[in-house]
Amino acid sequence: MARRSAALAADLSVRPTSQRKECGVAVTALILGIAVAAGASQAQRPITGAPEVLAVYAEDWGLDSAGQPGLITAIWGDGYAVWSEHQVKGGGPFFHGQISKERVSLLLRRLQSDGLFADARLAYVNFGPDSRFTTMLVQTSGKTLKMQSWHEYAEARGGLIASSSGLEPLEGSARLAALKRQPADYLYYRAVWAELRAAIQGLLPARGTAVSGDTRMLHGVLTWGER
Repeated sequence: MARRSAALAADLSVRPTSQRKECGVAVTALILGIAVAAGASQAQRPITGAPEVLAVYAEDWGLDSAGQPGLITAIWGDGYAVWSEHQVKGGGPFFHGQISKERVSLLLRRLQSDGLFADARLAYVNFGPDSRFTTMLVQTSGKTLKMQSWHEYAEARGGLIASSSGLEPLEGSARLAALKRQPADYLYYRAVWAELRAAIQGLLPARGTAVSGDTRMLHGVLTWGER
């Protein structure tokens, strides 16, 4: 596109004055179009379609669903990060900031060496029908892990535990005591979840700048769009 603009500019110098004015308008429009297109591409960031990303978002498959997933956190391979003030339900207000690419790469390499992508059980869904749940997505080097569970949202309200078999009322019992009685495989899942969630959260800057935007589905890809 830059070569095309330069060629048009050079062509103007050999045209009559009237034609130069007309072509000058065309060149200006072309340059503005390039700038607008570049800005639009920067404002649209794919999440599920990104080659390198760490993302957390809340989904609602209930009959009264609000629609699109509520973004909680998204960190791309280039270090750009967006996160919500609401770390359970997601959605605005949002903040953004920049992290060093090296820190993001280091975490992604560590997750691979830990075997995060090698255990298929981590991809099993832990939520019931017509429910709200949290999704954690990690993509790097052609590998993808998507963990989905309803325990964060359900237990944040108190009075319930998301057990290995469903949501159960605590009925006066302590949540940790009830969790201790769960099967080892489920406790392992919850441990990996907590560790990954903390690692993603730990990458975020201490402070961010307010930003307007939201998630949307574009051609089947969950995308963050800034306004």
